[in-house]
Amino acid sequence: MIEAVENHMPEVIVIDEIGTELEAIAASTIAQRGVHLVGTAHGVTIESIIKNPCLQMLVGGIEVHFFLFTELICMLLKLSIFLMVIKGQ
Repeated sequence: MIEAVENHMPEVIVIDEIGTELEAIAASTIAQRGVHLVGTAHGVTIESIIKNPCLQMLVGGIEVHFFLFTELICMLLKLSIFLMVIKGQ
């Protein structure tokens, strides 16, 4: 993940199911480089995620964002182009 950020300089990275300490460290490093990070992690409650030692570093707070449909489509298009570049297509 970090190499992809260094080589392609994306605006947003989406990570599904962050669960290990190495994934959390990589996600934290990416976020510190100014890249917006959207990630998921499994937990029964937000409290259970906060208490998870591997995921604690990622939970700095909860923010709610509202996007216009056109903004969301634009972000998804940028993401799909970024993923194609990574895969070399």
